[in-house]
Amino acid sequence: MPFSKKLVSDPSIFRFPEAFRWEVVSMTNTEKETIIALKLQGLGCNRIAKTSGVPLGTVKSFLSRTEIELPKPQEGICLECGAPIAAVPHTKPRRFCSGTCRQKWWNAHLHMVNRKAFYNFTCPWCGKKFTAYGNDHRIYCSRGCYADARRKNGKLPEHFNV
Repeated sequence: MPFSKKLVSDPSIFRFPEAFRWEVVSMTNTEKETIIALKLQGLGCNRIAKTSGVPLGTVKSFLSRTEIELPKPQEGICLECGAPIAAVPHTKPRRFCSGTCRQKWWNAHLHMVNRKAFYNFTCPWCGKKFTAYGNDHRIYCSRGCYADARRKNGKLPEHFNV
């Protein structure tokens, strides 16, 4: 099902060729229902966009604005492959049967990853500002700067003022 479009009534406001003078109209109810049904089946945004014919950005926006109650995962069943998982008493219930299934599932659901550990640094060797994820003790921006600093006995280059 193609995405709904209509020609803009006043084309003089655009500097684009006529082929680009389309304005996106809101999705039809059938498109919305299709997206919700595919999401409830467990499909990701890319697969939903390809299947429904709606642009990926529109699918992501719609799903982020729509509160969909996804079914709770059953305890004792792997989220990725559906294999049974033996329950261990007095421990948190496992969600995956193996590390491979865990990696596959999280790689398919990157939008659910909560990334907070970003740290900003300035390299003492080259003076470049950089961001590191997950390591708050990082010193150099690259292995090259680290190696140069080791070779020069830790003496900073002339262009770097401390």
